[in-house]
Amino acid sequence: GFYAAFAGFVALALARRAPVADCGCFGARQSPPTALHLVLNLAAAAVAAAVAAGGGGNLAAAMRGQPLAGVPFLLLAATATALAWAVLTVLAQAIAASRAPAGAGPGN
Repeated sequence: GFYAAFAGFVALALARRAPVADCGCFGARQSPPTALHLVLNLAAAAVAAAVAAGGGGNLAAAMRGQPLAGVPFLLLAATATALAWAVLTVLAQAIAASRAPAGAGPGN
């Protein structure tokens, strides 16, 4: 529910072109909400709803069915998490900087 609600907030902010400088997701690191933020929040809401509807099981049960004691699965999950973080922080900052007027960078 929270992912869907936040996706709604991001969609509204983007539609109104509201000047939201930070989504607040990552503490001190500024991360302006972008369309990528919206997509990832909608995807997270869909995955959470699917797991809730299907029972999902638990991590121990999922690991029992994985090859190599689940190490590749855990590495893939960690990589996906790191990529999502990079999209929501580093890429969002780069997009915001490319749209900022000339001379509006930090320290100016």
